[in-house]
Amino acid sequence: MKQMPSTVMVNRHLLIRSATLLISTACLLAFRLHMLNGQLPGFTDQDNPASFAPQWSTRFFTFAYLWAFNGNLLTTPVVLSYDWQMGSIPLVESVLDPRQAATVVTFAILAALSFRALLHSSIYVRRVLLVSLSFLVLPFLPASNLFFRVGFVVAERILYMPSIGFSLLVVFGLNQLARSCCGATSSAPVQPPKASVSKLPSGPPASQPSVATSSLALALAFAGLLALMAGKTVLRNPVWWTRESLFQSGLEVVPNNAKVHYNYANFLKDSERASEAVGHYRTALDLYPNHPSACNNLGTVVQDKKEAEKLYVRATELNPRHVNAYFNLASLLKDQGRLQESEETFRKALAIDEKYGEALSGLSSVLEAQGKADLALSTLQHAISLHPSNADYHHNLAVHYGRYDQMQKSLSSYEEALRLKPGRHITLVNYARQLRLARRNGDAEKTFRLALKVRRDADTLHAYGTMLHNLERTKEAEELYQEALKLEPEHYNSSVNLAVLRVRQEKLGEAHRLLMKCISKRPEELSAYTQLMSVYSTAGKHKNVVAVFDEALAHSVPGAETYDLHASSLHALERTDEA
Repeated sequence: MKQMPSTVMVNRHLLIRSATLLISTACLLAFRLHMLNGQLPGFTDQDNPASFAPQWSTRFFTFAYLWAFNGNLLTTPVVLSYDWQMGSIPLVESVLDPRQAATVVTFAILAALSFRALLHSSIYVRRVLLVSLSFLVLPFLPASNLFFRVGFVVAERILYMPSIGFSLLVVFGLNQLARSCCGATSSAPVQPPKASVSKLPSGPPASQPSVATSSLALALAFAGLLALMAGKTVLRNPVWWTRESLFQSGLEVVPNNAKVHYNYANFLKDSERASEAVGHYRTALDLYPNHPSACNNLGTVVQDKKEAEKLYVRATELNPRHVNAYFNLASLLKDQGRLQESEETFRKALAIDEKYGEALSGLSSVLEAQGKADLALSTLQHAISLHPSNADYHHNLAVHYGRYDQMQKSLSSYEEALRLKPGRHITLVNYARQLRLARRNGDAEKTFRLALKVRRDADTLHAYGTMLHNLERTKEAEELYQEALKLEPEHYNSSVNLAVLRVRQEKLGEAHRLLMKCISKRPEELSAYTQLMSVYSTAGKHKNVVAVFDEALAHSVPGAETYDLHASSLHALERTDEA
């Protein structure tokens, strides 16, 4: 007969397994620190508010309550969220907070299980409980803020390993209940009965129906629990199908969480639903006013440029190393013509991240606008050297070369940009224009047609129509202008060019209507005035030519053609001295 292993041997194996689990956890932590170059990551109060609470009692009470909160997620996962930061779980600041009861109950249960694991007379019970508690508690310790600050309040993902220990406890408990139903008193695992000679029962089988009923009730209860958990999983899965469904679920569960509003606003912005995004960015800032990224991103979607500037500045004040806020502020200043301020702000962004390609490209455009062509070129070439596969930078280089009549270099850069990103619409259009300037009309026309396959918009139709217009293919040009105006009835350049065609066709009434509409929409633009003067000159209405010239002079600086038309009409009116 084989002897059962001694208590010492069982305890030894148990300690070895527990030590292995503990050492493995320590090794994983050490590897994590190695991946972070030996430094713990930096977090802010928006990541983990409790760890930044000034009172130690608040930190202690809140961290203790988080054990109860996570225990509730394990036992009754009814309310779930992809994020629990920034106001989702209010701090526990008082001993009288009702949530303290959940904390006390949680630690009482853990203490009772621990004492039972250490002091129970059954080796089997001690072994099961100790292994279960090890899986339940040890993997959770690194996330408990006990040893170091972590970057979250609650994260459901950290319960994957503890759920193993919880599952072991559930199975152990069911096993104990099953044995109780069968009337067994030993805590050892159920062993299959040995074969024996059948004997007649020595007593009445009165207890057998109650045992069967209890076993059936237990089995049904467990099956019901499994069905509930499976149903919850099925209902929860669709939440993770899309970004929108995930972020909307967060808004429903934790509406006071600034981060879920911020994330949903980012989704809306990426989906070109800027007006909706504005509301959620503002809500995020109402809930957490010191959110630098919310300030920055709100600045990108508001219509008021003054407000946008204030938001970018606020973002840089909250986080002096917010490189995107500096970039957005510099771009806004550039658009407003504040070139020196823009240059300084781009350089602040580059001081934070010297390899920030977008900032280098933006700085290059500002330098070029300031007349510093050589410095602009070297800055853009530096951006390309850092990011050689970025098609946008090659496109910008092609535009630079084209601006300074370096035709071959411009075409080569366009071709490289298209090699890296073949379907980029703006590159195709600008490349077609450059081919037209190089008198490669066939290649230009093919490229325009490719651009129209990518996106058939008014600007591209107008550009292609202008090329055909200049080639005297006026019928095709007219069709393209008309299509552009169907897509965008207020398209200024297509209206002006179509008016030019109508003048040549002696359809002066339609030309006059188109040009008057252009002037009413954009009175500061000169081209419509010039063409309207041409209409009146052709019709012999020289007084109207002079009147239109005076109106143009009030809004912009006339060009040579405008002055020529004005002088011709003055001659026709016999006002030669003025002419």
